[in-house]
Amino acid sequence: MLPGFVVGLILCFMVWMRARHDTNTVPRASAGAIGRSLVIAVPALVLPFLIRGAVVGGVATATEVSTIGIVYSALVGLLVYREFDWRRLVPCWCAPRP
Repeated sequence: MLPGFVVGLILCFMVWMRARHDTNTVPRASAGAIGRSLVIAVPALVLPFLIRGAVVGGVATATEVSTIGIVYSALVGLLVYREFDWRRLVPCWCAPRP
């Protein structure tokens, strides 16, 4: 965990340095805009907790959790964010196998 902590601190420092110099041209976000962004991000933020809960709870192994993550991401992308179309999934399932 120490390398992750160090990388996190370095990233925080870099963001702080950039924010000191670039804030004069960017308007500050309102509390409402920050709240809306948080609500929009919640479905994506649930995924790590879903994966962790499935592994720790003994519901699924690491291989099975990867499938759960893919299905969850596809459903959230299709139903919540509407970022891609259902027609894009057809080639994934109907592609010829080698």
